[in-house]
Amino acid sequence: MVARSPRARALDWLASGWFDREFYAALRGRRFGDDVEAAEDFVEHGMPLLLSPHPLLHVVDRPPLIRGAWRRGNVGRVLAEVEAEVAAGRLDPTPVDPSGRDRFLEVARQLGRGGGAGPPGPLGEDPAIDWAAVAGRSRRPDLTSIVVVADDRRDTIRSVRGVLEATDGHDLQVLIVDCGAPATETLGLFAALQDRAEVGLVRLPAGVGPATGVNVGISRADGDVVVVLEPRVVLRRGAIGAMLAVLEDPAVACVQPLLLDADDRILSAGRPAARDGEPEPVLVGHPPDDARRLDGRSLAAISAEAVALRVTDVATAGGLRGDLALSEAARDLADRLADGRPGGLRLAPAARATVTGRVSAPASPSPPADTERPRAAVRGSEDTRVRRWSIKLPSSPGPAGDLWGDTHFAEALADALRGLGQDVVTYRRGAHEGGPLWLDDVSLALRGLHPVRPVPGQVNVLWVISHPDDVDPAELDGYDHVFAASAPWSAALSASTGRTIRPLLQASDFVRPARGGAEVGGAYDGRVVFVGNAGDGRTRPLVHLAVDAGVPLAVYGRGWDDLPDDVWCGAYVDNGQLPELYQRHGIVLADHWPDMARHGFIANRVFDAVASGARVICDDVAGIHDVFDPRDVAVVRDADDLRRAVAEFRCIPRAEDVPRPPLSFSDRARTLIAEVACD
Repeated sequence: MVARSPRARALDWLASGWFDREFYAALRGRRFGDDVEAAEDFVEHGMPLLLSPHPLLHVVDRPPLIRGAWRRGNVGRVLAEVEAEVAAGRLDPTPVDPSGRDRFLEVARQLGRGGGAGPPGPLGEDPAIDWAAVAGRSRRPDLTSIVVVADDRRDTIRSVRGVLEATDGHDLQVLIVDCGAPATETLGLFAALQDRAEVGLVRLPAGVGPATGVNVGISRADGDVVVVLEPRVVLRRGAIGAMLAVLEDPAVACVQPLLLDADDRILSAGRPAARDGEPEPVLVGHPPDDARRLDGRSLAAISAEAVALRVTDVATAGGLRGDLALSEAARDLADRLADGRPGGLRLAPAARATVTGRVSAPASPSPPADTERPRAAVRGSEDTRVRRWSIKLPSSPGPAGDLWGDTHFAEALADALRGLGQDVVTYRRGAHEGGPLWLDDVSLALRGLHPVRPVPGQVNVLWVISHPDDVDPAELDGYDHVFAASAPWSAALSASTGRTIRPLLQASDFVRPARGGAEVGGAYDGRVVFVGNAGDGRTRPLVHLAVDAGVPLAVYGRGWDDLPDDVWCGAYVDNGQLPELYQRHGIVLADHWPDMARHGFIANRVFDAVASGARVICDDVAGIHDVFDPRDVAVVRDADDLRRAVAEFRCIPRAEDVPRPPLSFSDRARTLIAEVACD
C-alpha cells in the first residue's frame, strides 16, 4: 500500500473542518503562507508532536489507539474516530465563542514560544519568590486557595474537579502549577478547565521541581488559607470546611484530612508523637470512623499529599525547600511551622479525601497476642458493656457513594448508636471483610442493593431496608437477628421461612426547623418539591404524573433533562439542607421502587419529610396508613388523586395533634441495642 502524501492528508484535514490555522500557527510558534502549508506542517510535524489543530480537539482526550494513530500521522484513522464522536454527540464541532477562542489563542501563543502566559497571570517566568512581599500582601479571609502541582493530566483534572464539587459553599481559588509539561498536556488541562473562572493555570519552565512549584502556587494565593494537594488526591464533600474549622484555632500550625484508599479504608491519619525513634503511622487499613480517636491530638507528622496551611505562616517560614523531594519538603515545612504554633500538627477526622490508585495495607484480621490493650486504644473505652458495632453499608466507596441515601441512613444510625454509648464504625461495599474485624462485637448488615455475609464469631444482625424482591431467604442463614423495614413483608417472610423477622421501619435524623416555613431559607414556596435522581433504572412515574397533572413542581437531582426548564431547580441538595427545603415547600413528593411499594417498605424520604414538618404525597405503598395518618401522608394513584391531594393540603394546615409513629434513629438504635443485649 502506497502511503498518501502529506498534501493529500493535509487536504483531508482541511475538508474535515477541524483545522484552525491561526491557532495551530500560534502553537507551533511560526507563520504559514496559507491553510494548505499549515495543514501540511501539521500532518508532517505537528501530529508526531501530538499537537492540536483546533481549540476543541485535543489528542490527550483520545483513546490510546487513536493517540498512536495521531503520532503516526494516520489522518484517515483519526478523522474517522472524530467523526464517530461527533455523530454520537460526544464531540461538538461548533466553534468556540470569540472570547473562548481568544483565551485558547493566548495560551497557544505562549506555549509556542516555549513558556508564556495563561490565566491567571504571567507564566514561564523565573520562580524566585520575594517571601517578605508575599507575607505583607493583603488577602481575602473568606477565600480558600487550592494549589495542585500538575502531574498526570487525568489525575490532575480529577483532583481539581473533586475540589470544585466539594466546595460546600466556600469561595475557592484553584491554582494548577504546570512544571514544563509537554504543550499538548498543558493545552489539554486548560481545555478541560477553562470554563471555570475560579481555576487558573500557572506554567513554569521545564526542570522546576514540585516543591518549587508549590511555592509559586502559594505565593499567588489570594486566600488566607491554602490547601496543597497532590494530583491523585480527591477531596470529599465537607473536607474543606472541616479543615478550616481546625485552623480557626490559632495554636494549630497545619491540618491534614483523613486519607482513604479506593475501599474507603485509612491510608493516612497522620503520625502521633513517638517516645523513641520515628513516629509510626496509625490506623492504616482501619475504617475511617476509628480516626475520631485522634480528634484534637497533636501529631508528630502529617501527610504531604494533602495539607491546609496559612499563607502568612508559609511566607514567614520562607516556603518549602526546593532542594528536597515534595514529601520531604512538606514535612520539613510542617515541622518549622509547628515550632511557632503550640497546637502543632493536626488531623481533621471529619475531612476525608480519596487517594486514587492506592490500596491500604490490610489491617490485622486477627487479634494480637495482647488483645485488650489495643482494643482499648482503638475503641476509646475499657468498659466491656460498650459494644463495638460494625455497620456494613451497600453504598459504594469514594465520593460517588457519599451521595447515596444508604450512606446518610447508615451515618445517622451510627450517630444514634454513639449517642446511646456504643462504639460504631462503618464499612462501605468492597471493604466488608477487610479491616480489623476482630475488634467488633456486633456486625450490623444493611441489606439494600447487595447482600452482606455474616461474620463468624460476632453477633450478626441483618436489617433489610430496601429491594425486598432481591433478598434470597438463604441470606438469613448465619444471622442471629433479622429485621426488615416493613411489617407486611416481615410477617410474610416469617411465615414462609420459620424465622422470626421483626419489623423495624426506616427513620429520620431530621429535626423540624424552629421557625415557620415562610422564614426558613427564604420565602414560602407553594410548589410541591421532589428530591431524587432519574435514570439508572429509575423512571420516577410519580414526578411525570405531577408534571402532566399541571401541579406546580420543584425537582432537585441529576438526570432530569426531560423536565420543563421551570421545574428542574438543581442537581444536588446537601442532606443537611433538606429539612429547611421540605418545610419551605410544605408538600413533598415521594415515590418508591415497585417492589418496595408492593411489600410495604416505606421510603426514608417519607420519614424525613414528616420529621421536617412537611406533608407527603406518595404512590400506593402497602400498609402505609397503618404507620402514617392520611392527614400527613396522602396516597395517589392517578392525576385526579394528585391534584385533589395538593388542593386539600394547601387548604388545611398541618395539624399538630396527628398521631405519628416514632420517627428518629435513636428509637431504632434503642431497639437494636435491646435486641442484642443478651447475646
